[in-house]
Amino acid sequence: PLREFVNFFYLFQAHHLQSDNPEYAYNLAVGLEHVGQPMLALEFYGIALQLAAAKSRANFSTTTVRDRISALEKTVR
Repeated sequence: PLREFVNFFYLFQAHHLQSDNPEYAYNLAVGLEHVGQPMLALEFYGIALQLAAAKSRANFSTTTVRDRISALEKTVR
């Protein structure tokens, strides 16, 4: 649990310092999904897609992110 907290601290800090970086938002979303926070994961997946579109690039599959969003939306309804 402490290691998980430390990892999230660094992920949130990185996103805060470079809030226009789509990879940081994506990594946060993945981590949040893995710890059972689907609503927050959805938010950060959406942010990651918006940032990737604004920068016209991403180091992750936007198709996979859209698939994850669809799957998560079904679980939170």
